[in-house]
Amino acid sequence: MNEKTKVLIVDDHLVVAKALRELIGEQEDMAVVGMAHSVAESISLAQQLGPDVVLMDFRLPDGTGDQAGVSIKQWNPATKLIFVTRDDSMDVRRAAAAAGASDFIHKSRLASELIGAIRRLSA
Repeated sequence: MNEKTKVLIVDDHLVVAKALRELIGEQEDMAVVGMAHSVAESISLAQQLGPDVVLMDFRLPDGTGDQAGVSIKQWNPATKLIFVTRDDSMDVRRAAAAAGASDFIHKSRLASELIGAIRRLSA
């Protein structure tokens, strides 16, 4: 592959964000371009960094991931949103879908599923 898939991680739990950064950093075809911990920060970084994929937690200190997702998709409709969250209620799934989510992965799923989803969406 010529270009690496640029990934922005959005999660307010530092341990989770760092684990995701490490996991993605191990992949030869992916690069973490930034990490955000709030809705406001995620929108700002997405506009600055132009990620191909945003890994988005749903519950953030200043709002919800779907709010961030709508703004990110308005700015760049080609950006893929993968919601990675513990809350997989139907309300959260509907909100993520309405925000333009390309995928929805529960945090308990295997790391290989997340990596596979990123690869599938960036192909």
